Amino acid sequence: MNKESQYGYNTNPYRTAEEASIADYSNDSRPTGYLHGAEHHSNQQYRDTAPNSTVFTGGAEKGKRKRKLITKKCCIIFWIVVVVLLIILGVAGYFLVPRIPTANFENLEVGTVLSSKGPVDASRDVTSKIKLDTSGSIFVPLVLEVSVDNPNYIPWTFKNVTVDVDLILSDGSKAYIGLGGLPNSFKMPAKSKSNTMFINFPVNISAQDPNLKNIASTMVESCFGAGKRLKISYEATVLVNGISWLGIKPKITDTASFACPLTGILGPRSDLLDMLQSVL
Repeated sequence: MNKESQYGYNTNPYRTAEEASIADYSNDSRPTGYLHGAEHHSNQQYRDTAPNSTVFTGGAEKGKRKRKLITKKCCIIFWIVVVVLLIILGVAGYFLVPRIPTANFENLEVGTVLSSKGPVDASRDVTSKIKLDTSGSIFVPLVLEVSVDNPNYIPWTFKNVTVDVDLILSDGSKAYIGLGGLPNSFKMPAKSKSNTMFINFPVNISAQDPNLKNIASTMVESCFGAGKRLKISYEATVLVNGISWLGIKPKITDTASFACPLTGILGPRSDLLDMLQSVL
């Protein structure tokens, strides 16, 4: 085999241009080189693009995991905040929810007060205002003494306490005898007991009152007779600073009995007894 056949190309340096052209065409080295180049280019492109593709996929998955982690942390923080707020609201509600104070009637006396915490002014200037005249009208300045317990965990201030009072008559019926109120606001410490509160309660009964005779009869029995105790029923409406504007106005309803407050002042004055009996 000659050298030209062995290596697949014409090595004769002295061949003509036409022979060289024919030899190059027959060997067809360019398509083979082109195919090898294309394969090399494809492999190179795979090597170039494959790592980039892997990095992109890994970055996206890492980003998703990071977002999920952040979302999970946000949810945990959110629910922790919600639980803490609910606990705070529950505790605040327990301590701040209004609890109705309890009140107990202590005494009823003739006089007047300038302060809801007393003292009672029962001087002659006050007692001289007691009026029991022949026309049948009755006026007596009285003071209700009430003991109040504050069950709340915060101090309470009564803006006012209005008291509607009915006198329980001898036959068991009731007769309205007046409306009382605080002379000024009354403040109680938190969780306190036996807070003494004084309420002005002027009894003013006109001669046209349909229950006048029954009222006079009851007063004669209690103040000039055997000392039968007077009985009243009352309803107190409490206006508390901070909650009354919400329409929360606690009411305290109770009954009480007491000795006639006029006994020690009027004594056996027959003129007053005659005035009362004249109404009967």
